[in-house]
Amino acid sequence: EPNDSALQANAVCADGASRGSFSSTEDQDWFSWTVKGASTYTVSVTADSSDVALRVYKIGDTGRLSFIGDGPNLARHTDTGGNYVGRITAGSSPAPYAFTVRSTP
Repeated sequence: EPNDSALQANAVCADGASRGSFSSTEDQDWFSWTVKGASTYTVSVTADSSDVALRVYKIGDTGRLSFIGDGPNLARHTDTGGNYVGRITAGSSPAPYAFTVRSTP
């Protein structure tokens, strides 16, 4: 489980969906993806646990993270596109989860 930080984020699978599970309530998983300019992207996480949390950041040109928003569901438009990471945390009970990223156009 090497994806416990933004620097070790796993790429989202090619179909835009990834699955995982938490080993403890302190566990966190990070995923990365790229969005083309002039598009809208939707990020979501679903789990058996109702308090799973998602936080999305954009990676700047210098590698600095800029906070975009919290989920479990988040939709944003971007004119410039770029590279993003999402942090998923377990909350009060570890559980399997599904993480998806969709982009249009």
